[in-house]
Amino acid sequence: MGLALYMLTAVLLSEGNLVGQLCRFLLVAGFVMGVLLPRPAFVFWLIGCGYLDLLKRLMVVSGRMFHDDLFYVLGVAPATFAGIAAGALLHGLFGGVKLRSAHLGLLAAGCVMVLLSALMSLRTNGMSLRALGPDVANAGLYALLIFVVPALYQDRVSVMRLLRLLLLAWTPVMLYGVYQQVNGFQEFEIDYLKTGMSIEIKQLFSDRVRAFSTLNSPTALGTIAGGLCAMALVLGWRPLNRRQTAALASPVAWMLALVYAAGMMASTVRTSLMIPVAGLMAAWAFRHRGVTWMLYAVMVLAFALLVLSADFILNRISVWNDLATTGALSRMLGAEMTSIGTFSDRLMGFRNIILNPDAYTWFGYGSERGSDPSDPLYNHDLISNMIVRYGCVPLAVMSLAGFVIARHVHRAVHRVRDVDDQRLAAACLGVAFAVVAASLLSGNVLATFPNNVVFWLLVSITLMLSMTGVKTRAKAAPDQLEPQSADVPAAVMRAHRQHIPS
Repeated sequence: MGLALYMLTAVLLSEGNLVGQLCRFLLVAGFVMGVLLPRPAFVFWLIGCGYLDLLKRLMVVSGRMFHDDLFYVLGVAPATFAGIAAGALLHGLFGGVKLRSAHLGLLAAGCVMVLLSALMSLRTNGMSLRALGPDVANAGLYALLIFVVPALYQDRVSVMRLLRLLLLAWTPVMLYGVYQQVNGFQEFEIDYLKTGMSIEIKQLFSDRVRAFSTLNSPTALGTIAGGLCAMALVLGWRPLNRRQTAALASPVAWMLALVYAAGMMASTVRTSLMIPVAGLMAAWAFRHRGVTWMLYAVMVLAFALLVLSADFILNRISVWNDLATTGALSRMLGAEMTSIGTFSDRLMGFRNIILNPDAYTWFGYGSERGSDPSDPLYNHDLISNMIVRYGCVPLAVMSLAGFVIARHVHRAVHRVRDVDDQRLAAACLGVAFAVVAASLLSGNVLATFPNNVVFWLLVSITLMLSMTGVKTRAKAAPDQLEPQSADVPAAVMRAHRQHIPS
């Protein structure tokens, strides 16, 4: 109580920005709560991820803004999560949470991801600590969710409740995005954009609105809306085990899916439309081993065909764009959602990079190349950007690591015995796969907060369910040695149970 009173007094009497000073204390309080109460802190943190960016805009109405205040606001989420990860580990070591060797393996894998993100940041920005912190937080820290979620949630019912809570808690984010698209930005949001602390300042020089709601960009809103639209439908699936009920009643699931679909439309991010479609298709495919690898083969061939036909499409894209923005689909969805003209930036990247020998170096050109449209190495997609920025060696290492991880995760999903567990695991992995596929076409959305949180959350749920399935099978194995009375005579059953030869 005394500490809370001190914090309140310090914030109110501070000469700086009130929101910034408040977040400075929240940063510490969130870390401490994460260490002491990791599971409640995780729930609050996960819900708050959808609203934290709104605090940046509220700084405008609470006094003068400084860059240090911005770092305090941006630091709340990673500091709280770091405390949650530390708390989950400490509770596991001291018996509060049951940890197995598989949990420690996931912790090690998450730490490797954090280390790799730090090395990539140092390669791009040099020894800049101001750049290292945000880069590690966005690109690597939330990979530790693959340890945190299986440690704190160890059955399907608990994670389905978590997903249901997330869908309900982030519904206002979607509704506010629709409101923004219809009514435009509020005055305090325009004032915030004028500060230049957001890349969305470009919207002030445009005659159109691209809603970003309480998130930091339209891309974040569209990606989140697409992924959770699919998950709303997944939670409405009727369990094959008749003794259980769906996490969401069918009418509620469809209503939430429509709300998140409206959020997709409000964001005007076209690649977000593929996420629920591709995610649900992959959810079915990933339950079958042969179909899984067939899906990957089709995706690789389709991407190769797109790269090889980049020049052909570029020469005709203006004509196709005119047709797309004047047809019946455009009148139904809006010209912004059906326009394909901006896809030319991705095609130029494919043409300039993937088929250009000068783009290929051992360790890349760093961050100074590829961002200027006049640069011969200009690009606007994930793979081309990695080739130019990091080079062939890091890309090959990451590709090999991605293949090994994907193979391990898919095998784990196929080993899950409970059909309802397997369906949910495949669905979470399928939506995560769709987010990666969207990232290949529209830039690295996985490094954008809270896209990275949702992506790693879905991957971690998949891993947790696969661990539960393997554990269940291991426990069930001895029971299979017990003869069943329907298969053998009663005398043999009695002899077996009494360990007397028949």
